[in-house]
Amino acid sequence: MKMGNPYIIVEVRPRIPRKAVANLERWLLMRIFNKAKVVGKYFEFCALWDYDWTCYLSRDDELMRAIYQDVCPNRRLCTEAERKIVLRRELLVGSVNYVRIFQSLLQRNPVLPKHISIRKTDHDTSCFDYNETLTLITAHSIESISAEWAAGFKKIVQRKSWKANGSYISVGASP
Repeated sequence: MKMGNPYIIVEVRPRIPRKAVANLERWLLMRIFNKAKVVGKYFEFCALWDYDWTCYLSRDDELMRAIYQDVCPNRRLCTEAERKIVLRRELLVGSVNYVRIFQSLLQRNPVLPKHISIRKTDHDTSCFDYNETLTLITAHSIESISAEWAAGFKKIVQRKSWKANGSYISVGASP
């Protein structure tokens, strides 16, 4: 029996202006979204993750500057990053709640669009079925809806409202 390779594709829309993203947020997001790129004045955040992808964020000079020397518009994120990355020396990528980071961008940047959407699809190379989650982020709420696609039919599986004041980095948990 041939086994497939499960993987996850994550796409963030719209593109985010570079000037709207603080250095610590950029440092985290560019490492989480392993296919992210800079296109002109914008960041395009996207990722291709294997299910067994385990990656740790380790402190470096760029992180230390972002926390201690730069103006940090998101003080809570800076405090959590200092406590959980700097003191522990490394952190599992999946423990960073990137959804909350995007919400923080919307809360302090009125020039950004009214929402950011994240489309996350779970695939397997051995079949055509897949699961899809769409997360809609506004300055005041986060809503997700998940669906399963099997044999050409779509089934809504779960709808979830997120806590708007949750942690940015939670050791041992993924967003």
